[in-house]
Amino acid sequence: MKKIIIACQIVFVVFFLVKALSHIDLLKQIPFPASLSWNSGDEAIAQTPAKAPTPPPKDITDDDLQKERELLTMLQKKQKDLEARENALKAEEQKIAALKKEVIEKIDALKALETQLNAKLDTEKTQDEKRFKELAKVYEATPPQKAAAMLESFGVAFDVRVISAHRTPELASDYAANAEARGLKVIIAAAGGAAHLGGVLAAHTVLPVIGIPVAGGALNGLDALYATLQMPAGVPVATVTLGSAGPVNAALLAVQILGTADPELREKFRAYKDGLKDKVAEGNAKVQVTARRAVRESPVRAPRWIRTDGTARGRG
Repeated sequence: MKKIIIACQIVFVVFFLVKALSHIDLLKQIPFPASLSWNSGDEAIAQTPAKAPTPPPKDITDDDLQKERELLTMLQKKQKDLEARENALKAEEQKIAALKKEVIEKIDALKALETQLNAKLDTEKTQDEKRFKELAKVYEATPPQKAAAMLESFGVAFDVRVISAHRTPELASDYAANAEARGLKVIIAAAGGAAHLGGVLAAHTVLPVIGIPVAGGALNGLDALYATLQMPAGVPVATVTLGSAGPVNAALLAVQILGTADPELREKFRAYKDGLKDKVAEGNAKVQVTARRAVRESPVRAPRWIRTDGTARGRG
């Protein structure tokens, strides 16, 4: 019996040993981290992975040092160049800003000057208009007003005076004698009756004198025409016609005389002459339209030798 019990104990011991050995084999098959491993005593031990060996330091030669110095010098030079360029750009920006400010100031000054000039021109224009209106009011029904209006249309400056050859002879002679020194180029004299004003002025100046005979009095201007026209040799007075055309022609003749030395004024007079042609053509067109309408609307039949457009056809 004792032998059987001992045998059973031996069997149990062997069984447990086999079991233990099988567990150890299973543990070895488990993938543990690289830092852990199992020794023969079945204990986990931490292991540090091996480091790569550090290469030995390289020896630095004088050539390497020289290259490093040259590279450092080149970098410093480039840095200085960049700083110099940056400073130059800043200086240019300051110059541009100053120039821009100066330009803006000049523009503002020009605008202010333009405003002043416009105000001055407006004031002068208002004064001229006022002066012309006053002259027109004074000479509303007289030839000087018409002559002044024509001169104004050409932009010719003029001076208007009331002078009598008989009542103020000294004033007339003094005015004519000093006309050239005052910058006058042509004198226009309008007078009626015994119209000696043009002749008196012409006797005291070398400037051209244009006479306007003014209608009125017992002879209705015929005496003024003869007095202005019939001048002795050596004292010419260019005399224009009686009536409303006289002042206009006197002003136009003055413009022509001035235009001999002023191309711009001469071109203005040329444009005026072209305008007269246009007015004639316009008047002719109106007449033609009126004549054709009259022929069409007339109850009387026109003769066969007259066309319906108002023109004549041949009788042959």
